[in-house]
Amino acid sequence: MKTRNVRGPTDLAPKICGGIITILVGKAEKRKEFYVHEDLLRSCSPYFDAALGKDWKEAGTRTISLYCDDPEAFQIYTQWLYSGKVWSASRTHDARPLSELLRMADERNLLAKAYCLGDKFLDHLFKDCIIDAILECFKVKDENKKVYLFGKRQVDFIWANTTCNAPIRRLILEQYAYRGRVSWDYDIHCKEFLVDLLREMYQTRIHPGRKALDSDGNTCKYHHHAKDQPCNKRIEEQAD
Repeated sequence: MKTRNVRGPTDLAPKICGGIITILVGKAEKRKEFYVHEDLLRSCSPYFDAALGKDWKEAGTRTISLYCDDPEAFQIYTQWLYSGKVWSASRTHDARPLSELLRMADERNLLAKAYCLGDKFLDHLFKDCIIDAILECFKVKDENKKVYLFGKRQVDFIWANTTCNAPIRRLILEQYAYRGRVSWDYDIHCKEFLVDLLREMYQTRIHPGRKALDSDGNTCKYHHHAKDQPCNKRIEEQAD
């Protein structure tokens, strides 16, 4: 049985020294407090690095307020900071009944929010990990061997909170172009998404059943790392 390596290089270890930063996330009754090591937070996010710089008041109060953000999505981020994993999946991975797949829409909502949060924090490595988590979601099949992509709620949220060149948009457009069906209700989507999808379909001249991913399962075209930089996912796979 294949075992996972438990050792890792010291220069890649998470930075969990230094002081603790309090982060208040969410509105009023849903607000939650998170406590994160400053060095870890600043090393991963230019947003927090700037917020904790000497020119911002947060550097003195040691508290950052994110009242407009989602606490559950931020929890995904903090868990990832310390573990390198996206903790969003349910416990089982086999074929699931339709009712459970519908409940998985909550996970898709969470991943969409987490990606946009990573975009706000300028944490590209986190966004790449969220992309890989989304692709894993797209592989889950129901008892009829059907898969489910992002729906209106997730698509509208992403189009409202990302720029036109965001890699996650490319992922969604290619999945719709290659795996979409005539029977789907496209009228419910926002106009900008439909225009982008039309352009994507003209560019690809798609064939029914063709896979959006490369034949080797390469997901790097949806990642933020440069072409000449190693992919964190592949580094982990080679280390296992």
